Amino acid sequence: MKTREINKPLQNELLRLENCFFANGGTSTMGALTKWFRDNFGDLEKIMQDRAGINAYTLLSRQAEKVPVGAEGLVILPYFSGERAPIYDPLAKGVILGLTTYHKRAHLYRALLEGTAYSLRHNFEVFDKCGFNVSRVIACGGGANSNLWVQIVGDVIGYDQSIPNIPIGSDIGSAYLAAKGTGLIGDLASFITNRRQKDARTVRADPQNHARYTDYYRIYRRLYESVKSDMHALAELAENHMGKMADGHEGEGSDLTRGRILPTKSSRHAVGRVFFTVDIQNS
Repeated sequence: MKTREINKPLQNELLRLENCFFANGGTSTMGALTKWFRDNFGDLEKIMQDRAGINAYTLLSRQAEKVPVGAEGLVILPYFSGERAPIYDPLAKGVILGLTTYHKRAHLYRALLEGTAYSLRHNFEVFDKCGFNVSRVIACGGGANSNLWVQIVGDVIGYDQSIPNIPIGSDIGSAYLAAKGTGLIGDLASFITNRRQKDARTVRADPQNHARYTDYYRIYRRLYESVKSDMHALAELAENHMGKMADGHEGEGSDLTRGRILPTKSSRHAVGRVFFTVDIQNS
């Protein structure tokens, strides 16, 4: 885990917010994981969406809701495109631990949702070590439309969550900051307070589920450290192999790698999606 000492507010030449901190815990894959699963293993759900108008993610979640906490012995590291916070490892890989012939698609889908929640909990622990006290959790973005996903996150991190009427993501926050930086608005805090949406509902964390998830989370935290060196070795092998294939097929190299996101030493690219925002106060 890598952390940086926080000793002053983040400032730049366009925008100075006195006594304000921006604590960012961005992950590389979250919504991208559910899309990957739907596109590769959800053909039936996509057909149902086209014919019956029922969202494919809703159908997948309905199946995953029937799977118990912990996906009956599955733990997934959601590092399918490397990882940003809090491990900052572009060579990290996804891992599915505990898979047996007993497990079905629904187990895997739930385990993916749980893996992203474990990642959020890891970031929350970093917040705590940096001296920040989480006072409020707001679920936003596309993931907030999934009752199951929001509940899993709440149960894993152990916090209740507020769901706005319109679960918009970071775009609106960026717009507020841009308006402040360009002088379109004066007092940013008052502007946001006057326009803040009323919460449509609150999702309560289940203490019993939180305790169960804590046991799985401990395995999640140990797993990355146990296989990190092998992840890096695989990344190097894959990079060398892809390079040799491209060298041996001049003029076709772009076809070999087109559409692939392969985090390597020379290509440290990450794709992410905002899912949750957290109100924090300095303790």
